[in-house]
Amino acid sequence: MKAYLYIGVMALTTYLIRILPLTLIKKPITNQFIRSFLYYVPYVTLAVAWDFCLWRLYAAQ
Repeated sequence: MKAYLYIGVMALTTYLIRILPLTLIKKPITNQFIRSFLYYVPYVTLAVAWDFCLWRLYAAQ
């Protein structure tokens, strides 16, 4: 039963993190720093994930 509670909390947290910015930010973002940060975040996230996968691959050998 505890596992379902943990999964529910995790799903709710993930949902809120993704949906709150869409509902709260209605105007275009004009701050150059925030725009550049949001532009590069996906690339950084993918790079970290790729680096982690390569690290795990080489560590297993």
